[in-house]
Amino acid sequence: RYRELKSFLTENLSKMPLGKNIEKEIKEEYEILEDEELLLEELRIFWTQYFDQKYPWER
Repeated sequence: RYRELKSFLTENLSKMPLGKNIEKEIKEEYEILEDEELLLEELRIFWTQYFDQKYPWER
């Protein structure tokens, strides 16, 4: 039914059980990024922490 992940998420993300904090954020506003948009300068710290094998308190 869906050929692209973005169209699937756009239609279904607000219906998925993601936990109360994430659901609250999604109800307010969110943007689904694709490809090069994920490489924005302001996301560098997020991606570094996301892929880091250390816990936040070990950094």
